Amino acid sequence: MSDYKQKKALEKHKLIKFISSLEVPAIDIKESETPDFYISLFQSKVNDKLISLEMTDIIDFHQKKREAIHEKIIEYAKTQFKSLYQNANLTVYITFIEYEIPKKGTEVNEIANQIFDLVCKVYNNISDFKFRVEKTFDIGIKAVSNIIISNEHNFCNWQSIGCHKREEIDTEWLIKKIRTKEALIPKYQKKVDEKWLLLISYYGHKSSSHIFDNVIIDDDLDFDKVYVYEYMPNSIIELK
Repeated sequence: MSDYKQKKALEKHKLIKFISSLEVPAIDIKESETPDFYISLFQSKVNDKLISLEMTDIIDFHQKKREAIHEKIIEYAKTQFKSLYQNANLTVYITFIEYEIPKKGTEVNEIANQIFDLVCKVYNNISDFKFRVEKTFDIGIKAVSNIIISNEHNFCNWQSIGCHKREEIDTEWLIKKIRTKEALIPKYQKKVDEKWLLLISYYGHKSSSHIFDNVIIDDDLDFDKVYVYEYMPNSIIELK
């Protein structure tokens, strides 16, 4: 699967989770470039409602840089695994011990190799079935406290997760991000009944853990609906 197809598959997975939580009667989802998706909602026997949907992740990139060492470990383990099992689509969630951040390259490689070995062991034993395996505490991998391995969703996603204190979102930064997406609306190729913006937050790492209590959306915004979808707790905040 190409990087673009993998990206769209992951986006569609998040969108389906959001729609399921929102409990709206979606009857069709079509991928697009601008907007990211078109969604047909059942409205009546005569016609359906066509929704355009833009999607964007809400990530603190300054914090993301501090998480880069964990991503390097995960990417190295994932690359090794995919070189052996090209068609294996696993979700692998890893919780690192925050105060045990490896600094040397040899430590990074050692931890990545241990994660790779564990995932291979699980996959080789039960790959013929749908599975979700969680190992906690005494894993035997330095700086790792928990790992979840699953093939339930038929796409590849390896990432770190954990418990973090959530901070109030920088409202000015968020509004600028929303306006950037709004600027794409004139490029839409179809006339739609409603324009939605979906902000994805709370993937389980600190850089995506935000509070949106003080966010006020401007009335002149061209999006008809603005939602925050918190991925890990599977919850929705309607901002507009």
